[in-house]
Amino acid sequence: MVRDFNPAAKREAKRAADLEEAKAAQRCARPSLDRRTTFGEYVRSWYARQDLAASTMQNYKRHIENHLLPAFEDVALLALSAEEVDLWEKKERAAGYAASSIKTWRSTLHLILSDAQTEGRMPSNPATKRRAAVGAARGRAATADRRRCSPTHSAFCSSRSGLRCCPAAMTSSWPW
Repeated sequence: MVRDFNPAAKREAKRAADLEEAKAAQRCARPSLDRRTTFGEYVRSWYARQDLAASTMQNYKRHIENHLLPAFEDVALLALSAEEVDLWEKKERAAGYAASSIKTWRSTLHLILSDAQTEGRMPSNPATKRRAAVGAARGRAATADRRRCSPTHSAFCSSRSGLRCCPAAMTSSWPW
């Protein structure tokens, strides 16, 4: 069996296939990192896309308008740094706001910037809270002074060493 070879039809089919691939790639492509997009522009479009309970939308609007936009409205998304976010948090604290309120506003900022990161508009989220080093949160001195031993072991140690009382037995609660 002999097939008819039509070069024009083959070229046309390849062109159509390439066009479809390009369209599919455009649909899946992430937006480029636009250095000019400001936080204010992004947050307004972000808020408009939300479909949440009315009370949640009101809370977000209040957080954005009263606390986030005054600080970050004209800052480019890509220029926003963790240091700027930390400085904003310190200013809010110095203004006398409650720590729980500041934490809520920072959570809203984190959510907004997390969505921007997911959309490919920024490489990382500057509102991500850095965790304290191990031992720093509870205090190294308090952790180092506590001995991990049971009351029975404490009595054994004190009888062997001639001590009347082992410092570990003076802790108010046994750790496990």
